[in-house]
Amino acid sequence: MDGQVCYIDANKSGRITSFTCSQESNRQRVKRLCSHPISPFVFWSALEEGSIRQYDLREPHKCQGNNSPCKNVIVDLTASCGSLIEAKCLDVSPTNPSLLAVGCSDPFVRLYDLRKLSLGRLSTPQVYTETRNEQGCVRSYCPQHVANGYQRKNIVPTASRLISTTYVAFNSLGTELLAYMNPEHLYLYNINSPIPPLQYNTDTFKPSFITAKPLNNGFSKTPYLLCTPTSTIMHQSTGYPCFEKTVKTLKELGNKAYGTKQYMQAISFYNQALYHRPYTTVLYSNRAAGFLSRNWNGDAYACLRDCETALQLESNTKKCKLRRIKSLHELGWVEESYHFLKEFISQYPGVVAEIADLKHKIEAAVEKSANEQKGKEPKMSDAHCILRGFANQLNSYDYSQRFVGSKNVATDIKEANFIGYHGNYIVAGSDDGYVYIWDKSTSNLVLGFQGDASIVNCVQWNPNFSMLAVSGIDNTIKLCSVKQTENQAKNDMEALWKRAKQNQHQDNDLSIFFRNFDYDDLQGNDGFGEHSPVCRPS
Repeated sequence: MDGQVCYIDANKSGRITSFTCSQESNRQRVKRLCSHPISPFVFWSALEEGSIRQYDLREPHKCQGNNSPCKNVIVDLTASCGSLIEAKCLDVSPTNPSLLAVGCSDPFVRLYDLRKLSLGRLSTPQVYTETRNEQGCVRSYCPQHVANGYQRKNIVPTASRLISTTYVAFNSLGTELLAYMNPEHLYLYNINSPIPPLQYNTDTFKPSFITAKPLNNGFSKTPYLLCTPTSTIMHQSTGYPCFEKTVKTLKELGNKAYGTKQYMQAISFYNQALYHRPYTTVLYSNRAAGFLSRNWNGDAYACLRDCETALQLESNTKKCKLRRIKSLHELGWVEESYHFLKEFISQYPGVVAEIADLKHKIEAAVEKSANEQKGKEPKMSDAHCILRGFANQLNSYDYSQRFVGSKNVATDIKEANFIGYHGNYIVAGSDDGYVYIWDKSTSNLVLGFQGDASIVNCVQWNPNFSMLAVSGIDNTIKLCSVKQTENQAKNDMEALWKRAKQNQHQDNDLSIFFRNFDYDDLQGNDGFGEHSPVCRPS
């Protein structure tokens, strides 16, 4: 809060070295610190002023204040994004110390090459222009349904939908990057093989990205697997895993859950089935239906990805074509939804009456979009202009996995991490005071337990003792073991799915905020009387 970075040398009687570089700015708070084991004398900080600062304990350093600003800014976000940008989190790749990931008060996770950067002073923010580039930024990541929303002129996000990144973390191999977004979900990005976003060519309307490669009769001669199948039953002629009884059982369970409108459970069963048998059209199609019916943030885009994958495997899947149209309409991709609607009607003229309501909605959206293009463009804030400019500048890479169920709205410091001996699980804090754990390979929610009376902000894993350190709004740090018996897991999953569903129904942000304050006297015209709300100790 005071803008200080303190270094304590435990080997020298607790000697403290303080850095007050951020006090040169009006926004003093330091949000995150990170270091690298290969370079123990160098560390970095993320500050609300919109900068990443680098500190080297081997060099003399004296903060001079506003008269002579410190020359230790390694990334100046304000130079490219304007004065409104805030740095919120950062992490350095454990296997490549030159790669720095930065999360900000926008949905784009930036990846910098420290070898291309030099130390300098924080610049005076200038008027933003869309031609300004971010020095040293070699790549950016953002869920395509979010990035595309800023790129399209017909979509103007409201203030309540401004998305930021509260935490980023590399896995132990430096091959994956996890980002926790507010008020969204957790997203996993691939570093070595980044996934291009799903977009459509405006002339041919062919998708630019497909998640799978074509198969021959259900079996690929050169399989390109999204994940490694665990089945031991092999097809006699090809030697590849076949659609065995386990997968059929999972599919049936998913269909049963979908029929009773338990969409999260249905998606979980389909996820497991697809892990065992990645290239099965019906599983992608059924999961797409689950996403479309559940309709949480990002589900429409997840449905679209599954539909395109299924259509590559079997190009004449009628249900997938219809679900693709519905998901495009939900996303607000007007031109694409209208094109595929016309194509669908020409292929299946007998369904016009069945989809009359959808047809009317899409035609109304087309008419509205045409009227807006004739008139003035929607008025946007400076923040939206910056985000649109950045989205147009960099074709950000898409996510490989998405983890849903937790809630990240009330605080902007909420953490998520890889846990397990090989980082096979994902853990995150939540506004409801719970700790949530997902299986990384299937993206399924597998465990949840209470970690705080109100909000869980910090979750850190100790790989040596298989312990999880958890803290939140109260003044305690808890050490937890995440082991649980199979019977306990089965009994708790129904309640956990219900809690996850409740988390997606966003409360008013103020109600979450006030929930974490203590009011002794609420009198007077302003609602607070003579007393201001007192925050709980943290």
